[in-house]
Amino acid sequence: RSVFLLLSIRTQREMSIAPHIFLPRTPYNNSLNGHWPVHPPTPGDPYEGPMASYNIILAEDHAGFRHMVRRELENDVDLKVVGEVNNGQELLNLLEQICPDLIILDISMPILGGIEAAKRIMDSYPGVKILFLSMHKNPVYVQQALSLGVAGYLLKEDMIQALLPAVCQIRAGSTYISPILAQYLNNSRDC
Repeated sequence: RSVFLLLSIRTQREMSIAPHIFLPRTPYNNSLNGHWPVHPPTPGDPYEGPMASYNIILAEDHAGFRHMVRRELENDVDLKVVGEVNNGQELLNLLEQICPDLIILDISMPILGGIEAAKRIMDSYPGVKILFLSMHKNPVYVQQALSLGVAGYLLKEDMIQALLPAVCQIRAGSTYISPILAQYLNNSRDC
């Protein structure tokens, strides 16, 4: 009992001398004194400590498929879906309110398609990464998407087995391309 009391007193004493030691640093508490940052966090803010959630917006016009993507992402506790939209225009409107780390974006959507939305996002929000999740295997779409500088291109048919690895790879700073498309792109470069 006396050991616990001594430890408790020592901890309280240390906290009064250096309270910052006991405050974990996160993107939302990125200072040694424990005060909130002056500006809201942006994607890629450096921090120390345990990994914070990786915020994702889903842009997909098919609600059922979007729900499947959300469920798959929820298998990783570090991934957090912070918004869902049906088209590119809704996505641009949402980005005025939320700054995610990653947008998972379909190419074929009504009102404003994924390619045009990605162009605007890359210009206005360069720190936000984009992963295209599309049914289109056409090399023209793939090359057009990759020429924008997006972080990845994943085929919907590969979603179940490759979505989490793709997001993990993108989060680590790499680019992800569905294997069949990567093979095609490598073959076309060899010609």
